[in-house]
Amino acid sequence: MPGRTAIDRLIHVIVHCPTLAPQALTRALKLLTAPGQRDTGLYSTLLSAYESTSIAPGCSIPPLQQVVPDTTPYTSWAEAMDARNQSERIKLEVELKTYTNNMIKESIRMAHRDLGSFYRSVGAFDLSVRHYTKSREFCTTSQHVLEMCLSVLEVRLVS
Repeated sequence: MPGRTAIDRLIHVIVHCPTLAPQALTRALKLLTAPGQRDTGLYSTLLSAYESTSIAPGCSIPPLQQVVPDTTPYTSWAEAMDARNQSERIKLEVELKTYTNNMIKESIRMAHRDLGSFYRSVGAFDLSVRHYTKSREFCTTSQHVLEMCLSVLEVRLVS
């Protein structure tokens, strides 16, 4: 995800360049709550990076409450996104279980692929790789194998 990479880079800026930390924090929060972002763990990582930078010795950046006076929209975004992620995860796991019980090989492969994509979007990269590699057992064509391998590579490059 391009947005995740930008947020990771802004966290790096916050940690290593305190003079730009307030601007990087506000920009990262905007990117974090943009449509398509689902990783709520980045929110706590972002806040903890700013907090640790602000208490570092010899660092004089404004406190978090001064830079972001109202964190309500961000916390409500995180709570809503957690609930949405939870419901989608349950839906995808139920689909996988149904396809596994019915032994529909192509559907099982697609369900593992969908779960891998879901876990990648929420930042659970180990689970993502696990589902992508599990889909290998149900690949029937070389195109399916290639798609699975490229998905694993993409996840490993991001994580």
